[in-house]
Amino acid sequence: MSKQTALQWFLDKLPHSIETQFSEQIQEALKMEREQIEDAYYEGKEYGFKEQGEQYYNETYGGNNEK
Repeated sequence: MSKQTALQWFLDKLPHSIETQFSEQIQEALKMEREQIEDAYYEGKEYGFKEQGEQYYNETYGGNNEK
């Protein structure tokens, strides 16, 4: 089962009109959040590789930034 990030949880609470109005900014924020999570994973692993960070994100958060 996938977990939700704090940003994903927050976005689920927004009215649809806000999501529509700021969809480009929301997608950019989701992309930035994913990169931060993957970077934190890499830094936490002494010999981590990019693919491992992507795999961790996909397994933990469902692999996409789409609502």
